[in-house]
Amino acid sequence: RPIAPDTRELLARHPFLSLDIATGVFVVAKGPHEPQGDLILPDDATLQLLAGARLRMQPGSAIVTGTLIAEGTADEPVVLQPREPA
Repeated sequence: RPIAPDTRELLARHPFLSLDIATGVFVVAKGPHEPQGDLILPDDATLQLLAGARLRMQPGSAIVTGTLIAEGTADEPVVLQPREPA
């Protein structure tokens, strides 16, 4: 498993992420987001993708997290897809 950055570095590297202080859950809001490289969270972290969140990943990159919660709906699905190579 790759080494996860600390919370401050993680949030700076991936500005589309927010941290729910009350629950300790990292949240991806609705909308298109393009992570730069791997999205690596601490071992016991939870990543919550809200309805309508779309992550377009670079080729060969990964999402590494303890728990993944995808809250998509029929009208606003959560989408994980590759980004077209440049």
